[in-house]
Amino acid sequence: TMYDDNPDWKVYMNLLKAMYQKFPINIEIAGTIESISHITKDTLYQCYETFYHPANMVLLVVGSFDPETVMKWVRDNQAAKEFPPTPVIERLFPQEPSAVAKERIEFQLPVGLPKCLIGYKEKADGLTGEALLKRDLTTKLVLDIAFGTSSSLYQKWYNEGLITESFDFDYSGEKEYGYSIMGGDTPDPDKLAAQIKEGIRQLQQAGINQEDFERAKRKKIGLFLRSLNSVEFIANQFTSYKFNGNELFSVVPTLESITREDVEARMKEHFVPEQMAVSIVRSASPQE
Repeated sequence: TMYDDNPDWKVYMNLLKAMYQKFPINIEIAGTIESISHITKDTLYQCYETFYHPANMVLLVVGSFDPETVMKWVRDNQAAKEFPPTPVIERLFPQEPSAVAKERIEFQLPVGLPKCLIGYKEKADGLTGEALLKRDLTTKLVLDIAFGTSSSLYQKWYNEGLITESFDFDYSGEKEYGYSIMGGDTPDPDKLAAQIKEGIRQLQQAGINQEDFERAKRKKIGLFLRSLNSVEFIANQFTSYKFNGNELFSVVPTLESITREDVEARMKEHFVPEQMAVSIVRSASPQE
């Protein structure tokens, strides 16, 4: 229940609840007090034996080492253990309607400035592999061009005091679901939500400047290459891409293949007003 008092977590979870009607991403990671109270020892063992099984695992080792030595350690370690037969894991996800659950959720918590997050829900289409990777990277380029610190929208809102340095954005794209999120602390959540919606509409109408596109693409490639200096980044990202049927080292070639036309088409496809939801956390209701 500690999350219930965290404004940043609450505004985020409420946005997921606003976007998703049935898909379980709208459920708290730790569960509810009620669901936790029903957990038994048998439930925990069943989860452990089903999911924490070598057949359901990927091992990636990053660093300066001898591969054969590491593999001998792994084989010797596993040979000394006994595991039950490989379980059959059947993942059953509900059919998620394309429409958002609610257009807006507002919640009260003590905060200095109200918090506002705007989300655009992906229409489920079951993309996998290279198509999923390209959609992910293309959408992130759209977000950076539209809302990055060098964009005209960001500069305008920041200069007006509508946003603070807390303003951020991200895209999460998986096989079963996807969504983009943008927002942060703001003195006027309703105005920010309206400005984001209108800013996207104008950008869809005007199209993307070629120079802005090229700059965003070079920035994305450069940041990725720089990240490869981190062994933690390689380990985390490699496994993440692997589970989605992709390879970490496909990122740069895929980025290089994306065109301005791809980005403009993606912007029109993803940012649909009917797929938009708003989550607000503030100290008290606005004055009537």
